[in-house]
Amino acid sequence: MNYFDLFDLPVSFSIDKNKLRKKYYALNRENHPDNFTLVDQEEQMSALDKSSIINEAFKTLKDDMLRIKYTLELTGIKFEEGNESVPQIFLMEMMDINENIFDFKMNPSDEAKTSIVSQINLLENRILENVTEFINNFDFNNLNNKQLELIKDYYLKRKYLNRIENNFDN
Repeated sequence: MNYFDLFDLPVSFSIDKNKLRKKYYALNRENHPDNFTLVDQEEQMSALDKSSIINEAFKTLKDDMLRIKYTLELTGIKFEEGNESVPQIFLMEMMDINENIFDFKMNPSDEAKTSIVSQINLLENRILENVTEFINNFDFNNLNNKQLELIKDYYLKRKYLNRIENNFDN
């Protein structure tokens, strides 16, 4: 089942989150297992399964990164996180940030923290800048593999940055 179809949304990298939330509540009210307590076991199990799918679909579509990965997979772009490579220049930038985080943890200061946050934000903005137009103008009926690969590259870089940010916050 296509999660976008379930919520009556077009397949897209960006969605109307208010519409998603409203549709989620409506589907949840309609299909909640508590509404099926007086029916036979098979219908109860069916309601439970449908409720699980609705919850998983909502979780996927409301999260920007999960939605990007899901949308890429719908277009036929498959990949295994951890087994994909990112450009060497990006890895060098990550090494610089990691070194700065290590130095910060050894000798914390507000100035160092501000500098690291600035580095991360600058990099986030730069990688997003390369795909914003493709994300905003995505047409599922007119796929462009080059653009999809750029969005995949963005996704992988963004996941890498998320790990760096989590390491920095802890």
